[in-house]
Amino acid sequence: MQQHGAAPGAGGQGSVGAGAAGAPPAGDVMSSNLQVDGQAMASSGAGILDEAGADHLRSGQQEIDQQANNTQKTLDLLDVYIDAKDSVNNWCVAKIIDHDIQNHKLQLHFDGWSTKYDETVRIGSSRIAAFRKYTQGYTGQSKMALREFDMNYAYQVTMLNKIKRVIESNFLCFNDATECTHFIRGEVYLHLDSLVTLVREPSQTDMQQIFEFTTEVFRLCLKWIDIFPSY
Repeated sequence: MQQHGAAPGAGGQGSVGAGAAGAPPAGDVMSSNLQVDGQAMASSGAGILDEAGADHLRSGQQEIDQQANNTQKTLDLLDVYIDAKDSVNNWCVAKIIDHDIQNHKLQLHFDGWSTKYDETVRIGSSRIAAFRKYTQGYTGQSKMALREFDMNYAYQVTMLNKIKRVIESNFLCFNDATECTHFIRGEVYLHLDSLVTLVREPSQTDMQQIFEFTTEVFRLCLKWIDIFPSY
């Protein structure tokens, strides 16, 4: 009986031990639950952070794309011909030589005039207009065109190739009428005018280049007349 009486104590301990064998102690259960809850919170938090980070990256990429777009628009303005009023309100051919997009300003150089007549105008000003809207032919000073020009054979070859491409495509190589006007009545016209009014004494090579370019311009004009006889 004494041994049996002692048994409940051992049995009680044994019962507890049996329960422990089937499940972790209460303290371990709490610790496990906290660990699981902590992982869930961490996972949820990571998801929130990931989403916020993704939004931040998207926002940053949009800003970069916008800056790139603005930069491209800015670059597209350089060396573009436009019509602009000079200091005495005459419409002249001008070229955009610099710009300040943030302050909506353009710096202009008037073809055939000294750089001292360069002007800065606001974008949208009534003093500027689309190229050749109001101008025709040469609009520089009357005695002699002031241009920083000299024979550039590499550029000449590029121009000749462009003219030949225009002729071969029947003027269909341009994206729009504006691009056509800028090339025909801008680049080609001003380059030819610069060639035939060359200040220095032309060399034999210069004369050959001038003759070749002039010939291609005549072919270009004939092609234009052939396609647009009533223009």
